[in-house]
Amino acid sequence: MLRSATKDDIKSIYRLIQLVGEAADSEMFSYSKSYSYYEKIIAENPVVVAVLNDEIVGAFLSYIQDDDPLGVYKELGIKNPVGVASLEECVVDEKHRGHKLEQRMGVRLIDHIKAMSKYYYYNIHRVYVTVHPKNTPSVRSLDNIGFKLAKKTKLYGEKTRYILVMNI
Repeated sequence: MLRSATKDDIKSIYRLIQLVGEAADSEMFSYSKSYSYYEKIIAENPVVVAVLNDEIVGAFLSYIQDDDPLGVYKELGIKNPVGVASLEECVVDEKHRGHKLEQRMGVRLIDHIKAMSKYYYYNIHRVYVTVHPKNTPSVRSLDNIGFKLAKKTKLYGEKTRYILVMNI
């Protein structure tokens, strides 16, 4: 089952991100170890979780921002970041991969962002996500929901990343 995350989910989402991050190749997956970072993102932004038997087995986080802390807007030539959202970490428990959870959560998250854009001040018209070029399952999943490759660059401490963009 997919649903929007609540504040009650923060600990479970954080734990899942840390488990996936610790098991992943550090070149492929960048994540924060700061609980407060995720607490703020989850409390203030659209987040979708996949739940199976009352356990969160996947999460896809977004961040609606008006700043450019990673330099992505600069890389894309965006001078005014208003109306742009980023999809942050997408994590799926290793036991539940291969079932298109990332794709399904991504569609749900984009729908949520579109709905927010209609009813709040955000007016989101573009969404971006970064992914390591060798993470072909994620690249394929994001392509399937409408993201297009905008640029290959270095981010997160000179790690190679694709920047994928979707106009909504």
